[in-house]
Amino acid sequence: MWADRSRKKCSWAQIYYHQKRLEGKSHACALRCLGQRWLKILWKMWQSRKPYDEQLHMRNQIRHGSWVLSLTPAINATR
Repeated sequence: MWADRSRKKCSWAQIYYHQKRLEGKSHACALRCLGQRWLKILWKMWQSRKPYDEQLHMRNQIRHGSWVLSLTPAINATR
């Protein structure tokens, strides 16, 4: 599944997946949750006709106060 592959390229995707697993979700459920996040991003890309830009995504996470960013050190410590 493409959402699973995204965890290797996008640090926020790995963090999001890891948090869902810590919440007790199964591997498949955590991937579905991650896929939903990607679908929101893809929808916005389609609407704006712009390619994915991880730096833009990170800036938007900062601007909106995403909980994913607060977990960045925690995920690095568990690797």
